[in-house]
Amino acid sequence: MRKQILATVSDDCTWKIWNMESQENIMTGEGHKDWLCGVDFHPVGSHLVTAGSDNCIKLWDFVNSSIAHTFESAHTAPIWRARFHDTGDFILSGSGDGAIKLWDLHSLKLRQQYRSHTDSVNALNFQPFTNFFVSGSADSSLSIWDMRTGLTVQTFYGHLNSVNDAQFSIGGQYISSCDSDGIMKVWDIRMVQEVLSIDCGDNIAHSCAFDKNAKVVAVGCSDGEIRMVNVEKGEVAAELKAHSHSVNGVLFN
Repeated sequence: MRKQILATVSDDCTWKIWNMESQENIMTGEGHKDWLCGVDFHPVGSHLVTAGSDNCIKLWDFVNSSIAHTFESAHTAPIWRARFHDTGDFILSGSGDGAIKLWDLHSLKLRQQYRSHTDSVNALNFQPFTNFFVSGSADSSLSIWDMRTGLTVQTFYGHLNSVNDAQFSIGGQYISSCDSDGIMKVWDIRMVQEVLSIDCGDNIAHSCAFDKNAKVVAVGCSDGEIRMVNVEKGEVAAELKAHSHSVNGVLFN
């Protein structure tokens, strides 16, 4: 059975891989020139993508401890998100320059560029096993895109401040999003409407994630707490005092 591993990126310009069983750091990668923010595992599990404030994207072969490729000057501002498509053939990146870009890992070239946001792209995630993805921006909007055509399929308005995260449910019908006013929303993409809005208090909501049944959304906040939102009841069911500082990422296994 494969060991469970965790990848982390940091302001110290490095990425690290951890053995979750022993809680040991088993690998460290250096090569970026500034802080890192975006990280994702290749679906096969042999490669890692990282991105950050040096405006470049690096593809790492962590089995052989080497850089497989660098997309130099990929954006003109810090890159907040980098995501692999489920096929492993493409990387999607979102940046403070307001652009979203699709990188082809076979040709190692820019395949497509997506533009409609008027401010930084802070959130980026693929709908599971499809060619659609969601983006969230500092312009307060969410957009769903068709990766192939480069066009927006739908745009959702309702947040009044910067959208910091946006995640699909596993089934792909719902999106959870959160913003700098501490508001978490759930959207039904089939009905094209907001179905829930929760105020997480006088905090910035940095991150959100559905559980596997789409009945609970975990919201990571700037006060170090995680609000567990019961979607069916439309209320905060629990508050976990998780960290001494801001919770910037949450994810259900």
